Amino acid sequence: MLFSQPATRWSLLCCVAALLACSFRETTAKESHAVPTQFESYAVPLRKITKFAPTKIQSEGVNWKMEGYLHFSDGGPPDFANKYTVFSIGCGISCVEFCLIDRTTGIVHPGMSFNQHFLADYEGPTGLIYRRDSRLLIVYHAALGEPIFADYYVWDGAKFILLRQDKIQEWGSQGGEF
Repeated sequence: MLFSQPATRWSLLCCVAALLACSFRETTAKESHAVPTQFESYAVPLRKITKFAPTKIQSEGVNWKMEGYLHFSDGGPPDFANKYTVFSIGCGISCVEFCLIDRTTGIVHPGMSFNQHFLADYEGPTGLIYRRDSRLLIVYHAALGEPIFADYYVWDGAKFILLRQDKIQEWGSQGGEF
């Protein structure tokens, strides 16, 4: 039998897995560009918040630095998905971390962190782009020596779901320095 040897079966299994992975990657890439990335596609109705809840800082999911800054976050107005405040901090150089504060309950939802090593001549959008009337959040980011990306996330009420990632510019494609 041709596939009776364990090494041969393993090789065949690896080849099939590689083919499936390539096929999945191509399908996902094609489908992801069909995903809408306009704020209006994820619209939420705006409602007045009559009473703001104080920020409730949990012990898990938020690092010590973010926790320290959250103690001063009660005054921020809702600016994302009707009732949330996007609260971000940086390390002072190029890293940024953010979370969401639900202004009706005070609950802090951990977001994510990213880098902003943009080239000096890059003139496009940077950082977080969002609106109060939408659940769409766009993150423009670049790590040192890496391309500039735009990640499109939608908030489902409990977590961010990555809809799509677009490569905006290759590192050094404009000949600039950071």
